[in-house]
Amino acid sequence: MSWIRLEDGFPWHAKVAGLSDAAFRLHVMGLCYASAQLTDGLLPTSAVTMLTNALHHAETEGLVTALLEAGLWERKGRSGYLIHDYLAYQQSAAHVRQLRAQGAERQARFRARNAVTGGTHNGVTSQVRLGTTGTGSTGSPETSPDLTASRVTTAVTAHVAGRFARTRGGEAVYYCPCGLIYPAVLAACRECGTPTPPVPPQPHRGGPRGEPR
Repeated sequence: MSWIRLEDGFPWHAKVAGLSDAAFRLHVMGLCYASAQLTDGLLPTSAVTMLTNALHHAETEGLVTALLEAGLWERKGRSGYLIHDYLAYQQSAAHVRQLRAQGAERQARFRARNAVTGGTHNGVTSQVRLGTTGTGSTGSPETSPDLTASRVTTAVTAHVAGRFARTRGGEAVYYCPCGLIYPAVLAACRECGTPTPPVPPQPHRGGPRGEPR
C-alpha cells in the first residue's frame, strides 16, 4: 500500500478552488489511481473512463475538460493524461518499489532470525518484545520469569550490552554484546562463545533502619 500527499491548503489552491465537487473528486481519484498503480502520474484513457464511470456523473467529458483547463491534468496524446507536477509532491514508482524491497528484506531477515532464536519482535517496525513488561527504576528492562534466549535489535543491544538483569523470579540473565539474552548460569554465550562475566551480587535492600524487609 502506498499513500498520496495533500497539503492542508490543497482545497483552497487557486487551481482547485474553482472545481465542481465532481471534478475535485475525479482529480483525487486520479491521484489515488496513479499512486496505487505506480504510474508516476500517468492516467491511461481506459483508467479515466473507469474513474468517471464510478462517479455516475452525466457530464464526464466536462469533468476532464475542467481539470485540463485548470492546469491540473495534461493531455498525453492518445495514451491518456498526466497529472501536472505529480512527482513534485508524490513518491515515484521507483522509490515505492525500493521501499517495498527493503521491507521484504527486513521481513525475510526477521523470519530467518525468529526461526532460530524464537524471538517475538516484529521485523518491520522498530518495536521490540523480548518478554519484557516495562522498565524498572534503574532503567533496566523488567523481564518476565520465562525469559528465553532472544536476539535484540542493534539499538537495544547498544544500550544494555554487557549488562545483567534479573527476572521477577530472581534469575540473573546476561545481555551479550552479540545481541543474545541468556541465563547467566551459562559459562558462555551460545551464539558467539563469549565467556559470561561473573554475576555481580544483588544490592542489599534493607528497611528504613537497615533491617531486612
